[in-house]
Amino acid sequence: MIKNYIFLILILLSYFNVFGQKTPKRIKSHKTYTKNNQVFNNNSIPLNGHYKIKYTDYLNKWKTEISYFKNGYRYGISKILRFNKLEKKGTYAQGLKHGEWRSYHHFNGKLYLTTHYKNGKKHGKEINELHALEKTICNYVNDSIDGPLITYDTFNGILKSKAFYKQGKKMYKHVYDDFLNIIEELQFSNKSPNISIERKKREHNNDIFIDSLFYRNNHPFKKTFYKNNKLIFTKEVFIKKDTTRTGKNSYVFIANFFDNNKNTLSVSMYYSNILLDPSSIYEIKNHTLNYASSSCDIYNSLLFFSALSYFNLYIERNNLKYQATYDADKNLNHCTLDPIYEPIRFRQSF
Repeated sequence: MIKNYIFLILILLSYFNVFGQKTPKRIKSHKTYTKNNQVFNNNSIPLNGHYKIKYTDYLNKWKTEISYFKNGYRYGISKILRFNKLEKKGTYAQGLKHGEWRSYHHFNGKLYLTTHYKNGKKHGKEINELHALEKTICNYVNDSIDGPLITYDTFNGILKSKAFYKQGKKMYKHVYDDFLNIIEELQFSNKSPNISIERKKREHNNDIFIDSLFYRNNHPFKKTFYKNNKLIFTKEVFIKKDTTRTGKNSYVFIANFFDNNKNTLSVSMYYSNILLDPSSIYEIKNHTLNYASSSCDIYNSLLFFSALSYFNLYIERNNLKYQATYDADKNLNHCTLDPIYEPIRFRQSF
């Protein structure tokens, strides 16, 4: 019995010798910096031991990290707290995520994501229940999904969809009803190394509908819709820099709509790439291709998906051009009509 106690004491002593102290030292993030996964204090000394890091930058001021460090590298168990409630927990090896990581809802503490890492990359099984109504299970190899991605209904466990990936590229997806009948078929193909196509096929009342979404470098840029092999409409979006304009609003987001009668609607939005981050642009592009049916739809999505305080929208339809302006400082918002109709209250700019 005494030998067992001595052995336990030796283990505890060696543990505290490795990590230096019983309770974590407190330090604020602005007094540290990271280089090649190695964390230093402002005196360029790598962190060693057990630390509780309080983040002070605006985007992460809710965040507190509790980690062990060896020569600046995170090592062993690490925790991320959100407003002092556990949000993430996992392990590091030589400054890289390695092993199982778990994520929790900070408001109720419920586990929603389990992911496995190997040398900083996702590798192994992942279970995701972030969305309350869905549970997805997939496998990662070297940071890319490989094999089936299966989605279940959280409440009844019924299969909702099944997709198949090959080295990160989606090959197909089937969507099922409650009786496991396929109600949607999605196929994915690659026209070139940079361009891929997602085709969605569904049947309703003896009609066959096919949606095709085109991607360039994994970003959507065009969508076509067919009914019984007849083209109904085409949408396209792209971004370019207007070299004829000076000032900050020199980038232009362009959306074009074409229906089967060759009627067109063209919407251009000038914005600053400094004020509008890439994730917001991606959301606007995705919303425009999948949901927007009018210029006001696009206008409202700009307000919803971005934090811009000012932008100009130029609309062209039936050879007439209009301008819509949003200015948060001056409380100007001219896009308030029913989106089905031409926005005749827009100030005509030409």
